[in-house]
Amino acid sequence: MDNIKILIVEDDDLLRRTIGKILKREKLNYGEASNGNEAIEKVNEENFDIVISDVRMPGIDGIETITEIKKLSPNIKSIIMTGFASDDTPIKALRLGVNDYLYKPFELEEFLHCINRNIDMIKLERNNKQLNEEKLQKEKLALIGNMTSVIVHDVKNSLTPILGFAKLLESNESLDEKGKRFAEIIYNQSVNVLDKLKEMLQFARGEINIEQKETDVKEIYLEILKEKEKIIIDSEVNFISNFSDELEGIKIKVDIERLKQAITNILGNAQDAVSKSEDKNIELNFHKEDDKYCIIEIKDSGKGIPDDIINSIFIPFKTFGKAYGTGLGLAIVKDVIDKHDGEIKVESKKDEFTKFIIKLKLV
Repeated sequence: MDNIKILIVEDDDLLRRTIGKILKREKLNYGEASNGNEAIEKVNEENFDIVISDVRMPGIDGIETITEIKKLSPNIKSIIMTGFASDDTPIKALRLGVNDYLYKPFELEEFLHCINRNIDMIKLERNNKQLNEEKLQKEKLALIGNMTSVIVHDVKNSLTPILGFAKLLESNESLDEKGKRFAEIIYNQSVNVLDKLKEMLQFARGEINIEQKETDVKEIYLEILKEKEKIIIDSEVNFISNFSDELEGIKIKVDIERLKQAITNILGNAQDAVSKSEDKNIELNFHKEDDKYCIIEIKDSGKGIPDDIINSIFIPFKTFGKAYGTGLGLAIVKDVIDKHDGEIKVESKKDEFTKFIIKLKLV
């Protein structure tokens, strides 16, 4: 139920197992501890949303147990069970910030009402947190939109002479091939900076519009290979590309410029990922799936993405493994793919690889 996990702390084996059976019947995840020390150890190792604890147990009592648990998990909801209605446990519990208490023996209906009340509190807090995060994201995007419009103007003015001189150097016949290649890199990277700033501005303003038209998949593949030359400038990178014969003559409906930007963004990330790896491999693969979809895969041999990060990498302002960056790159990529009615997912294994998989419908 909504990924809620409950810890039962009770030294009475029969009662603990009975509570466990009730929670299981209600399709709630739970763990068990027979004393306070065991409960603290479990909370230190696992995430729990609610702790239900008896008061009088061998060793440390329920009040002290919850006190220590709250140090490890401040937002955990806590329920105290006591069989002594005349003691001052409720007062101590109230001072501690315990959310509920039950007098033993309690009725099933009373127990479930108590559990559901705390689950409702957790849901409300989660919803409020999500709303606050969404509000913060919108505020950040608005701020970036205002800032980026000024930055684009200023940077464009600064880059204009650089772009001009880079073009002059490229056309200078007295310059050797290596020098011309450097001039080309300067020009391409300067254009890339401007493109990324404009893309950020459009995303922040919600202005990433898609103009789709039927395009040969092979044409898209070849266009990306051209763009790759501008993005992957590390000569030590081993770039491997493959285009499946099954896609020859097949078309998809895309905004080719937007799709190129999305894929080159991932390729740029891949170059960053392999920069500190011994094996600097990047793969680009196009193939068909179920005669219905074009699959585009970008794989790198970098350090991978941690499990606790991977599910949030498409969220704006989330970034990993970079000393720089806005955290908008992959959010923009996902926005572009979503607007093509496509899908994008990521697979990764620590110290081995990261692979982005884009799925687009064939015409």
